[in-house]
Amino acid sequence: MRVNRTALAIAAVAVLLVTAAIAARTRGVAKATVPSPDLRSVAVVRAHWTPDPPSESLWLGQVGERARRLETLGEDQEWCSEIVWAGDSSAVAFVITGVRALVVEAGSNGRRTWVQLVAEDDYPSSREARTVRFSPDGRSLEFRDCARGGGDCRDRRLRIPAWRIGRPADPYVSVDGSLTNP
Repeated sequence: MRVNRTALAIAAVAVLLVTAAIAARTRGVAKATVPSPDLRSVAVVRAHWTPDPPSESLWLGQVGERARRLETLGEDQEWCSEIVWAGDSSAVAFVITGVRALVVEAGSNGRRTWVQLVAEDDYPSSREARTVRFSPDGRSLEFRDCARGGGDCRDRRLRIPAWRIGRPADPYVSVDGSLTNP
């Protein structure tokens, strides 16, 4: 029985493509990788294959070690628009859909909390947070609250609540700075 080399090569390529597709679906491919200012940690957004994107997950790890998955975002409805580190590398904020942020402590326990940056009045929201950054003391997020796709911006600053673990039972900081969902 003679084996057609072309058919064998095509079969091998097909197996590789299926394996790569499975890996991309489960672990994803890096969409954004942002190192901490001290270069000890790295925050990663991974994109996963789906017929109706986006499908993303958020990861955090120490350089040279395996990162851990923090969150899987809602498929076809949420995406990470920005990753911002505190100046002292103690925390990272993943800005989600321009309206809220997952703030994660970079230490080994990885405590986290959600901060609502702008009101979600529709999908997508009519307003979005732009140029998000940590305040110099790392206790607040500062950003521009802007009309989506246009001007009408104002400067905002929201205090990050005391560290809480998990979602959604943790309080969100609302746009007026008060805690909701206590």
